Amino acid sequence: MDLDTALELVKQGVTLLLLDVPQYTLLGIDTQMFSVGPAFKGIKMIPPASHFLYYSSSTRDGKDFSPIIGFFIHAAPSEVIVRRWDQLQERLVKVSEEEPFHTRTQLFTKFIKVIYYQLKFGLEKDHTDTKGAATGVSALLDDSWLSADSFLHHLCKTRKLKELLENNLGWVFQLNSAVDGIYFKEDDEFAPVVEMLDVPSCN
Repeated sequence: MDLDTALELVKQGVTLLLLDVPQYTLLGIDTQMFSVGPAFKGIKMIPPASHFLYYSSSTRDGKDFSPIIGFFIHAAPSEVIVRRWDQLQERLVKVSEEEPFHTRTQLFTKFIKVIYYQLKFGLEKDHTDTKGAATGVSALLDDSWLSADSFLHHLCKTRKLKELLENNLGWVFQLNSAVDGIYFKEDDEFAPVVEMLDVPSCN
């Protein structure tokens, strides 16, 4: 399968996000069944339609299994369905409305960590003979990148990442609108925002 076809299937297909499923659990969808591995997170590129998802929990050594149970899903294009494994009931259960947000936040944090280490060690290696550049990269990519998980924290690091890519790799970012520029032109990223309301004057 070529890259473009795979990307289109990911965009249009259904994604099943199955969290905390224990290793060796037998899990299947329609006519395909497999054993869950240690890094299993779900299934993607599923054709939009009705499907039957079924599973069987196992012992820790993966030798004995419980009876198979399952349920139907009715998925639209690009839909993401989230289920979490309940250890006590040994079954997949629905999650709260806030749960997908927390899951995306965790995945985003993992992505940021990968980019952080690639840039930090990659750029330091490229600038070993340039003391000034290496010092700048080290100061920009410090370990405080991974110390918090808040909007302002990621906003701050996004600015630093933009500055790093522009100064060291020569990237040029084009703003889609005037609003985009607000977030990068302000000197104080934590400055409060004052909104002027149209209050009718008292005459």
